Amino acid sequence: MSVDSLASSRSSEDTQTPAQRQAAAKLALRKQLEKTLLQIPPPKPPPPEMNFIPSPSNTDFVYLVGLEHVVDYLTNEDR
Repeated sequence: MSVDSLASSRSSEDTQTPAQRQAAAKLALRKQLEKTLLQIPPPKPPPPEMNFIPSPSNTDFVYLVGLEHVVDYLTNEDR
């Protein structure tokens, strides 16, 4: 930057009113925040509500059905 351009930019800053400087600062901040906001990755989608689908081919499901039968048998035996 040359001395003349520095002096002219400084004189233009001096002629601005405080309200104009505040408006310029707000605009610069808004632009910076918009750029920052665009850099943030979007949120991950929420997980599905039902992440366990019963199926006879799913071993976890077979184990849980067997456990349910055992619990039913033991609780009915006491009666």
